[in-house]
Amino acid sequence: MTKNSDKKITVLVVDDNPADRDLIGEYLEADGGAYELIFAETLAKAIACTGQTVVDVVLLDLGLPDSQGLETFRQFQAKTEGVPVIVVTGLDDDDTGQQAIAAGAQDYLPKNRIDSYMLTRAIRFAIERYESIARLQESEQELRAANQQLHKNEMRLHLALESASEGIWEWDYTTGLVTFDQTASLILGYEVDFAPQPGQWCIEQIHSEDRPDVEKAYAAYLSQEAANYNVEFRMATSNGTYIWLASTARIVLRDEQGEPLLVVGIHRDITERKQAEEALKRQHAMLARTEALANIGSWEWDIDSDHVRWSDELFRIFRRDPGAGAPSFAGHPELYVPEDMQRLKEAVERCVASGTPYELDLRAIRSDGEIRHCVARGQAQTDKSGRIFGLAGSLQDVTKEKQLLGVIVGQRNRMETLMQAIPAPVFSKDKEGRYLGCNRAFETITGCKRAQIVGKTVHEIWPEKYSSTYRDKDLELLATGREQQYEFSLVDAKGEKRDVVFYKSAFQNQAGNVDGLVGVMLDITERKQTEKALRYSENLFRRVFEVLPVGLWIADKNGTLQEGNPEGVRIWGGNPLVPQKEYGIFKARRLPSGEEIAPDDWALVHTVNEGISVTDERLEIDAFDGVKRVIINHTAPVTDETGNLLAAVVVNQDVTKQYRVEAERERLMMAIGQAAEAVVITDTKGIIVYVNPAFEQVTGYTREEAIGQNPRVLKSGEQVDTFYREMWETLTRGEDWSGRIVNKKKNGEYFTEEAVISPVFNDVNQIVNYVAVKRDITEQLGLEERLRQSQKLEAIGQLAGGVAHDFNNCLGGISGYVELMSMKSEDPATIVAYAAKILSSVRKAANLTKQLLNFARKATIDPQPMDIHGSINQTVEMLRHTIDRRIELQTILLANRTIVNADASQIENALLNLGVNARDAMPEGGQLVFETAIATINKDSFSGYPFQAVPGDYVKITVSDTGTGMDNETKIRIFEPFFTTKEVGKGTGLGLASVYGTMKQHNGYVTLDSGVGHGTSFHLFVPLADKDVCSGIDEAKTGPVAGVGRILFVDDEENIRDSTAELLGGLGYEVACCSNGQEAVEYYSANQQQVDAVILDMVMPKMGGLDCYRRLKTLNPDVKVLVASGYGEQKEQDAIMNEGAKGFMIKPFRMADLSRALAAVLKVKD
Repeated sequence: MTKNSDKKITVLVVDDNPADRDLIGEYLEADGGAYELIFAETLAKAIACTGQTVVDVVLLDLGLPDSQGLETFRQFQAKTEGVPVIVVTGLDDDDTGQQAIAAGAQDYLPKNRIDSYMLTRAIRFAIERYESIARLQESEQELRAANQQLHKNEMRLHLALESASEGIWEWDYTTGLVTFDQTASLILGYEVDFAPQPGQWCIEQIHSEDRPDVEKAYAAYLSQEAANYNVEFRMATSNGTYIWLASTARIVLRDEQGEPLLVVGIHRDITERKQAEEALKRQHAMLARTEALANIGSWEWDIDSDHVRWSDELFRIFRRDPGAGAPSFAGHPELYVPEDMQRLKEAVERCVASGTPYELDLRAIRSDGEIRHCVARGQAQTDKSGRIFGLAGSLQDVTKEKQLLGVIVGQRNRMETLMQAIPAPVFSKDKEGRYLGCNRAFETITGCKRAQIVGKTVHEIWPEKYSSTYRDKDLELLATGREQQYEFSLVDAKGEKRDVVFYKSAFQNQAGNVDGLVGVMLDITERKQTEKALRYSENLFRRVFEVLPVGLWIADKNGTLQEGNPEGVRIWGGNPLVPQKEYGIFKARRLPSGEEIAPDDWALVHTVNEGISVTDERLEIDAFDGVKRVIINHTAPVTDETGNLLAAVVVNQDVTKQYRVEAERERLMMAIGQAAEAVVITDTKGIIVYVNPAFEQVTGYTREEAIGQNPRVLKSGEQVDTFYREMWETLTRGEDWSGRIVNKKKNGEYFTEEAVISPVFNDVNQIVNYVAVKRDITEQLGLEERLRQSQKLEAIGQLAGGVAHDFNNCLGGISGYVELMSMKSEDPATIVAYAAKILSSVRKAANLTKQLLNFARKATIDPQPMDIHGSINQTVEMLRHTIDRRIELQTILLANRTIVNADASQIENALLNLGVNARDAMPEGGQLVFETAIATINKDSFSGYPFQAVPGDYVKITVSDTGTGMDNETKIRIFEPFFTTKEVGKGTGLGLASVYGTMKQHNGYVTLDSGVGHGTSFHLFVPLADKDVCSGIDEAKTGPVAGVGRILFVDDEENIRDSTAELLGGLGYEVACCSNGQEAVEYYSANQQQVDAVILDMVMPKMGGLDCYRRLKTLNPDVKVLVASGYGEQKEQDAIMNEGAKGFMIKPFRMADLSRALAAVLKVKD
């Protein structure tokens, strides 16, 4: 079956899966329309289709609705003839493929590995193999024709023999002559009257090759060793040619001794017979060679006699003895595998019945049990009447072909797997430049799938700027038929630029002609980049070598100096490229010992000879320019990967200047080490790099503990974060900072230092360090504090009368109203009014106490979010009822943000003090104005004042009067405690001092503007709160809050215990009282399950509030404690709140405030 290029190949696709059929169709259409496709969904339809249409090849799925597995192929093969079949299945099982091929399939293709290239190649291979088999069949027909010709020749020979004439000759031994009759003469080509010839002449006319045999046979007959003489030989004719003669002879006359006297013989011309026999031998030999070469044995079967004839090759195929003869058809079952024998029997029966020829793939069984794969063919033989009298056919041993096909399929699959596993793009093309196949890496770089690539040219796959070059290179390779290599740059499908090397080679077909090429694209992008980096590195090294600020020398493995850089030449004052044996020209001494270096003791000698590195060797050298220099010397070996020495490098660092500076620095550090002040040096990040002994003595930290730490290790928490931030801002600007810092020693003790911190600059004006010189002034401050305290006590003693006057006024008011209450006890309204007056006197006394505590800086503040306008309005309202009516009160409240974190009572007290001072400055009346505005403060806002502001937004409160004003001396001292311009007994001098203290406690500021006769304006700056949350008490919630539960009230004042217990009892609480902390702990230990909350005083005998709280927490970690105190150490108050107290009340307190604080602790709803 030969296909020309114009005729399409008809392919029958047998598959019940539409998706698989469509995919196969797409693969075959990609081959340029060379195929005509027919589809069948079942085996029955496929068999019917082959009977209606000429099909060139069949793609058969083994899993069909009406048949499964290999039986599908066997049924199709049994009912169709002469069509090559390729098994295409979804089973990825090579064993199944081998079984299919063994059963007669031309090829086996798993669906999951199929592609356009593989499919078209398999189809072409199957058709070519089928055509090869067809040619073998033609050879068999020619062999059968030759057998028939032999038979005809044999018949002609028989007829020739029957009609041949015989010539008679006589050999007369008495005369020695041989006489020929007419026939014998004519046979030899002589005239009828051919004269007798000597016997020797007759012998000489016999062919030299036959003569010995003839003489031997004739002698044996004459000597009576042989019974007769009957030979065949060649004898020359009259024209010199030879003919074949069959000669017989008889001795008709002997002498008395028995010797022959007359021999009479017959010559028969057998030349034609001999020629026929020779032709027959040649044809038999040719047939045998053909059968042997093709592994084809022929056979014939006479149906009537059941006689079977085998050719020699058929005996060889079955390894049977030809002498035993061919087995009858009845004996054939033992020659084939049973299921194959059944198919053969059915095919023979059809052939005998209808003359249908057959061709089957069978498994033959040799005499030794070996299985051979064979192709059996047979056809009917008929007589002149058309009756089938026998069958003739052939059996071809195709085991090697089957094995080879299996090997080819396996190799093809392995090659495909190998190609796909190669990470580099691999491709193949035919001689027309069309792609035959590729791997996944090639798909990736092109961005196309294999099905899109196969059958296309470079012009269809690659951009034109690449494809022209590719095609030119391909044509060049195909013309030479050799190998090709070239580099190319391209942009892959991902848009990335790649450098590649093409390695391509041409391949040849069986005729030795170039048939295509294969190629690999090796990505050398990284190599190119590496080469570029290497060139850059080499250039960089050369540049670095030349500009390196240290001396660099390179020596070979023997120590000969090869090259030095410019700095190295400068350091040594020359370029001494000398071998090791001349090192004596170098002069140097080791530092600090001053030991001279011998020629064989140089570091480079040890590096070259011992393979060691030498580092940080300090030398004083005598340079060749006559200058002594100090250098740091380093040497190192350069080795290969196995450790063999290749070269050595020497690095010289000129440290002459540094050496001198270090000497000076050592002297300086010695002086610093003996200084009385603590000295700390840090790097630019604030890490300590040096401390002197004075630092160790003051802080308790050793040098080893301090170095590597940040100075914050001394941080006490006494300074706010803005303090440190401003310090660092000053230092990083390159300015000096000085001030006082409260720090903490290693043992936890606090101390105050007076410090000066300065940045240290290098030659290019860059900060490289910070140095701090600090003096411990804790003791000095203690002395100053004690002195101030004694001065305060002295002042308080001097002003005791004024203070006593104010307290006596408060106590007098309280005493008077108490007496009035006892006198008018029948009038409840009057009693309530008197009680309010008593509470007013109590507040005044409490405010006086707060002023004194603020002055002593021991007042406790309770900052809460509050509305500053509310406090101003409340203060103004109070002033309206207490100051001279000739003074006009006015408010100008313009601030649009009014919420601050402050203690409302202290703020109101400060405003009240300013109002009272303004009243006293206007004895004849005037104007008193309270104003507010928003002020944005920066660090320079208060220049000229002894404090530095924290930048931010503040509410500015201005209290102005039109009074007498102040002179400069008064303004300077106005905020000093106990300073007053009033008469003795009319003021304590604490009012404005407490205003100053209140602002400082609230992180605020106070300034003033005043002049004699021009009035005074005080400006209060209070930081605004982050959230506008008003702390004012809801007008609807000013009364006490009732509650339930048992309260433990602890206070050493009996009156406070009794009155508070009675008031709380009236609100619904059950109250138990204790007079000190120890008593409270004992009570709580016994009754903690019944106690809901504890109200705890701070200052008590036997056990104070802080110790008591800690003991209560030990008994019950969840104890609810509300602290109530009129005075106490600030540290203790802070400690108890930090350790978990639920609230803090300042005595004296209103019962409404206490009840609300208690309700908050117990989470009681109002």
